[in-house]
Amino acid sequence: MLRSPNMHKAITMKFDQNNCYTYGDYLNFPDDIRAEIIDGKVYIKYSGNPPIHQKLLLEIMMQLHPYFKEKKVLSPLHGTC
Repeated sequence: MLRSPNMHKAITMKFDQNNCYTYGDYLNFPDDIRAEIIDGKVYIKYSGNPPIHQKLLLEIMMQLHPYFKEKKVLSPLHGTC
């Protein structure tokens, strides 16, 4: 089963990766599934940034915030100090 961490369980579908999917199969996917078919394989697309990307970005912003606040320049978290 392929599932994006950002997707709701209701839109999770099972795709047999041994099967060769076609454009006709793609047309039958539910509208709320963001996926593509490459060489017959189904790849679920994230609806946003992957969770690890979001966590890393938040960590970087938290580390930089005190520096920006001390320097009284634009803050990455609040726009201005």
